[in-house]
Amino acid sequence: MLAFLRHLDEPTLQAGVLRRRLAFLTEPAGFFWDGDRPLRAADFDDPFREGLFTIATATSRTEIAWLRQTLTALGL
Repeated sequence: MLAFLRHLDEPTLQAGVLRRRLAFLTEPAGFFWDGDRPLRAADFDDPFREGLFTIATATSRTEIAWLRQTLTALGL
C-alpha cells in the first residue's frame, strides 16, 4: 500500500489512508491468545513463538511511530 500512496495527489487522501492504518494498528489486539486473554512475550516457554511475538510487537511500534510522524509532516 505504501509503495503506491505517492500516486494519490491529495495529501488529505494520503492522510486518510495513513489514519485508517494507524487506527487498525492501535486497536487492542493480540497475536496469540489463551482463551480470552492475549498473551505477552513473558508468557511463552517456546523461544520461537516468543521471538515471533517480539518481532511483531517491535514492527508494529515502529510503524505506529512512523505513521504519526508522517501525519504530522503532512500537517493534517
